[in-house]
Amino acid sequence: MSQIAKNIVAQYPKTLGDVTDEGELLGCGYTSILNQIKTRVEHVNRGNTLSRIRRLKRTNENDGDISQPKNTRNQVDSYGCINWQPHNLPEGETLDSLEVKRQMLVALYRKEGPRGAESVKVDDLMHITCLQQRQFINSSPPPRLSDVMQEWPFLFQKRWLLWHFEKLTGIDILSRLTEAIQNKCRRIINYFQHQKLKWGGEIQSLLTEMENDSRTLQDQDLMATSVVLLLMAFFREAMESLFILADVTATQADIEAQQVIPDTPRLIVLGHSIMTASRWMLSIEGNVLLTLDNSDNFILAFAVLFASYYIFNIEYQESAACTLELAQRFLVRINPEDSNASQTMKCTAKQGVSKRTKRVVQRKVTTINPHVTSFIRSLMEFEWKTSN
Repeated sequence: MSQIAKNIVAQYPKTLGDVTDEGELLGCGYTSILNQIKTRVEHVNRGNTLSRIRRLKRTNENDGDISQPKNTRNQVDSYGCINWQPHNLPEGETLDSLEVKRQMLVALYRKEGPRGAESVKVDDLMHITCLQQRQFINSSPPPRLSDVMQEWPFLFQKRWLLWHFEKLTGIDILSRLTEAIQNKCRRIINYFQHQKLKWGGEIQSLLTEMENDSRTLQDQDLMATSVVLLLMAFFREAMESLFILADVTATQADIEAQQVIPDTPRLIVLGHSIMTASRWMLSIEGNVLLTLDNSDNFILAFAVLFASYYIFNIEYQESAACTLELAQRFLVRINPEDSNASQTMKCTAKQGVSKRTKRVVQRKVTTINPHVTSFIRSLMEFEWKTSN
């Protein structure tokens, strides 16, 4: 079936291919057609016992237990990266000399704290030790992030997180997200607003809240926040799968003592709601790893959150996989090709909870999330119809 879908799209790439506005392929480019063919075959064969594939019975009663702890980090996760593990030492450097420079960075952090992140000395040392940073993060077994923080404390400052992401992927994520918000977020909001009666209560409530606040379509930060919330509601992903609300006066110690913080990345929202948040924190592996400044906005906070999945080799949590992959492919525009099927999705969970029945179900193995391609195609079809 894959070859059939590939041949069809090869004949009509602009009409049937999975592509972004920029003409970039989404995954292999023919996932949507492939899924339609599979759905049709399954429909035709429904009730035909001869067409059913026998499945091996589980030999261990715990094989399908979704409650079993799972390591969310992977030491070989080079997904979407162009420089995942540098191999060439900087000119004139050895591993021993780089270790000396790492120790100098630790000493500078102890002396100056986060303020030292902007110094010229730290700038020079962080650039020249990039290879050693990646070697430590990519080591097997993967180190705890608390250990990474001890070895590379400046890496957990927003400037160096964003810099490290650019070294890995070749993308200035803050510029890329800002550009996407200017060019795409208004389109997504328009898509939902012009079909308001089509959506369920949560999306309608969000749209009503936006209509009552005239700033939403004028303020880029509010627009970005609204789009993420709309997408999560559309994909039936709970807000808690990416965000944790906390009191506006809460400190890092308060949050770590009073909140249940998951292992996978979360943005901690200090305020009464995401739309009115005054401060942001990033948590991973049950700890707050970064506190953003009072002047930082949602766009920067989301950039830091998204970058952390790539820098620290973390898979998307199944509970937020659609929203994160949509952000990846449509906003940040990271679209690994299908040459390595095991690396075309950053959520490899074999099981998940059905958003319709709330039961544990087997996830279908695909090279790109079908809900993501479906949304992008629906958006483009809606714009084509309304523009004529």
